[in-house]
Formats: sequence, C-alpha cells, structure tokens
Amino acid sequence: MKLGIFELLLVFLGPLLAGAGLLRSIGIGWRSDRLGYCGWAWLTGNLLAALVTFVYFAIPLPTRSWPHVELMLLAVALVLFWVGRKRDPAAAVVGPAGARAETIAFRWFVGFVIILVVLRILAATLWPVLVDDEANFWALKSKILFESGGFNAAFEQRMNSPIAAVYQADYPLLDPLLQARVFLLAGQITHVANRLPLQGFALAEALIVMSALRRVARPWIAACLSLLLLACSLERMQAGNGGGDLIVGLGALATFDAWLMWRASGSNAWGRLAAVSLAFMLWSKNEAFLYALSIVVAVVAVDLLRTRKVEWKRMANPWLLAPLAIVILHVGFNRSFGFESTFSKHVEGNLLALFFEQFTQTLPDVVRYFGRYLFADPDFSNWTLTAFFVLLVCFPRRVTADPRLAIPGFALVLGILGLMAAFVASPAAATNQLGWHLHTAATRVVFQLVPCAVLWLGVAVPALDLRAFSAPSPASSSPEGRAS
Repeated sequence: MKLGIFELLLVFLGPLLAGAGLLRSIGIGWRSDRLGYCGWAWLTGNLLAALVTFVYFAIPLPTRSWPHVELMLLAVALVLFWVGRKRDPAAAVVGPAGARAETIAFRWFVGFVIILVVLRILAATLWPVLVDDEANFWALKSKILFESGGFNAAFEQRMNSPIAAVYQADYPLLDPLLQARVFLLAGQITHVANRLPLQGFALAEALIVMSALRRVARPWIAACLSLLLLACSLERMQAGNGGGDLIVGLGALATFDAWLMWRASGSNAWGRLAAVSLAFMLWSKNEAFLYALSIVVAVVAVDLLRTRKVEWKRMANPWLLAPLAIVILHVGFNRSFGFESTFSKHVEGNLLALFFEQFTQTLPDVVRYFGRYLFADPDFSNWTLTAFFVLLVCFPRRVTADPRLAIPGFALVLGILGLMAAFVASPAAATNQLGWHLHTAATRVVFQLVPCAVLWLGVAVPALDLRAFSAPSPASSSPEGRAS
C-alpha cells in the first residue's frame, strides 16, 4: 500500500478537524482571528493527533492499520465539537489602525507569504529524508516504532541497541509520532511524505507570526518584521525539514502570542490556548524545558521587581494541567524504557559537573561564537536578535515598566543564557570538538527563539513609543495594556 490521494488528504484534514474542535472547546472560533486560526488549528490538531497515535501504539493489537488511529482522531474531534462552548466575543483583539491602502497591501503580502512557504514545502519533495538530524534522530525513531508495532519489547530492544545507534533516544515523541502516523496511512515506511506534518508547521508559524504582529503593530511594520523572519536562511531550511527545531519555536511563539491576547482582552480563551501551546512546545524537544523554566523564572522575577510579591492567582488556570501532563508523560515514558539524555549521563560526567569543570576553558569560545556568528551575523536573524538586545540596553526602564515586554524579554535572555551554559558544559569539549558542536547545533537551537524575538520587537515599537516609526497602539496605552 502507498500513500494515495485519500490518505494524503487525511494527513492534513484529520489534524485540522481535531484542532478546530479543540479551539471550539476552549472558546476560540474562526472570527476570533481569521489569519491565525488555521495556524492554531494545525498546532493543536497535531498535538491531539500525536496523543491519539501514542495511545494507539500503547495498546497491544495483533494487527495495525490506519483506519484505527484515524477513527480515534475523528471521535476525539467530534467529542470536542459536541462539548465545545460558544466563541467568547471578548476574545477578539483588534490591532492598530492603518491606512486603507496599507491594510490592502498587507492582505496581498499575506497571500504572497502563503504561496512562498507552500513553494518551499513542495521544493523539499525533491529529496528524501536520509541524512542529518531529521533522519538520525527523528525519522529513525518513528521507523523503529512503526516496524516494532508499538511500545513493546521489540521497540525497547531496538532503541537501546548499539547497532541501531539512536542518538538522543530521550527526545520527546511529538515529531516521531506524527511521522509514524504517516507511515500508518501509507501502510509502509515513506522517505518524503513523512515530513509533511512537520513542514506544515512552517506555514502555521508564518500565519501565526503575521497574525500576532498585525495585532500589536501597524500593517507595514507587521509585514516588515514578518519578512525579516521569513527571509532568514534557517527559516527557509526548516520549511523543508522534518526536524524538531521548528516546532519548538512555533510552540514558544504561539504561547507568547496567546499570552499577549489574554492580557489585552482578559478572555480566558487565550489563557487556555497559551496552556495548550505550552504543552505542544514541551513535547517537541528537550530545549523546551529550559524555555518553560525561563518563563516561570521571568514571571516570578518581574512580579517581585514591580510589586515585591508574586501573583500566584494568575497561574491558577486548570488548563495548565495540560503542559504538566505532557511533562509527566515524557518523563514517565523515558524512565520506563531507560532512555537518558547524554547531558545527564555521560562518560565525562553530568551536565552540572561538566559546567563547573569546563567553565574557564569553554566559556570564551562559546561567548565568541555566539557574539560573532549569532548576534553580529546579519544572515542568522537579519539583525532581529541584535535589535532585541539593543532595545533592552537602550530602554531598560521602559521595558521593565511594561510586563508585555519585561516578562517575555527576560525569558528570552534567560533562554539564551541557558543555551550558552549548555554549550559551556558540552561533553564534546572533552574531546576538543566544541567548535564542531557549536557549528552544527548552536545556530539551530538559538534560532528557536528568533520568532519570539520578532514578535517582541513588534510589541516594542509602539509600546516604547518610538513615534518616528509608529503611533502607539490602543492596547499599549489602555489600562489593560499597562496592568500587571
């Protein structure tokens, strides 16, 4: 059996339907934001698709075929639609007004971006998944799962076999499960179509970032910042890649965006979406745990700085059980199969011990690399990351006075510092391979944070009252925009 037209349609329609059902259940409809809706539906729907696929492979069955998992996903979607609530009218957030010609031009820009990203996705069908991390980390794990027929003894044996050489076996399951679902639909292992669900996240990210920027800045500023992100070389590469870095950045971006809308509107619907997006991020790649910790530290630090007390009530959101459940699922799964990170268990020592042992030796190289190839290299982020740090340094009081800038800004800084610390403690330094590790990994993992930095810039232009570039938005000057 091969992936026919019907099965190919199911690759896309199944998650979109499930995502629409989940969005309805949390109070978000098509009219809440037409541009971002499809991106959110693809994100949330694939999270549900991966969870359903996980349950499917966890159930011992004599034979496996795609109708089983697709019917389970359809049932979940129908239940979510059935129990769904009406769209919360307060969930709609309107961006700053622009001239009519400016607004029309932005709509044409959106169409151009959609065509551009789709062409990037289609271009990747010219080469199979055979090399690099998308093959050796992600696709290999999904192939072993599909061939083993579930999470069974055969799966454990092959994953822990030195012959299979499954590096980073402890990585979260979101990516491999989505690829395994495509294998089920095809009835066999594929080498091109299995990356389609992951490539779809490139279009979802483009839609969400344009939607988010349009809500915080004028149309021409939103278009310029979106273009800066989309023109990055790594952004182009990720549209044709089945790795996990894109979905980390997408999850962080969607969490940041939903949090901003929750602050602007006061609607709990966006708080629920932020929690679901955070769960999505945490199941994507190990760096997500660092970013989640950075968010918590940033929230607590900003609260203490501004009011000298922590507003714990804002975290009393029952939907935060979703990311907590994902963490428990991930940790429990790895422990049950004996998967451990090379950073926590390595012949040279664990991460903390290596950090202190190698600090003086590796820190200068890490700082030099980050400064030269990431912050000062225009090809890396088109100066967006540099602009982020410049605004932090030039307007520290204004940034700390506005929680919409202070909390995500501090979280971004902590995330970058955490990544630098991880490279300082890299086991590769013990074998004089730190340069190789930085060259092959640093740009990819730091770029996970660039979409959030771009959105932060979109918030900063009106919030910092840079009148030479933009008039302040209503949200930034309203009491809700200044509230903590």
